[in-house]
Amino acid sequence: MKVHLIAPSREGEAYLGRVPLALLSLVTVAAYTPLGVDIKVIDENIEEIDFSEKPDLVGIIAMTATARRAYKIADRYRRAGVKVVPGGIHPSFQINEPMRYAECAAAGEAEEQ
Repeated sequence: MKVHLIAPSREGEAYLGRVPLALLSLVTVAAYTPLGVDIKVIDENIEEIDFSEKPDLVGIIAMTATARRAYKIADRYRRAGVKVVPGGIHPSFQINEPMRYAECAAAGEAEEQ
């Protein structure tokens, strides 16, 4: 199984060329992923998303500032037939909103799941 974990940039802004903050939530989820899963962590602030790659599942972390971009990414993958699961602080507090863009959404802390 191939899984991509994505941190979207704030729409219209990228931190390319600046010092980005490390998103430990993505690497935490990656660390909890079972062995044998081919996992790729993508921070859109550092690299572009290669939408030609078709993983089996995409997890997208969304803060309120990045939610709009997260949903656009989710739509693009879903149109390609890829399952999408948004998570993070924004979906945790607005759990019905991400359901318009994904099969399910993750709420709460990954460590507690």
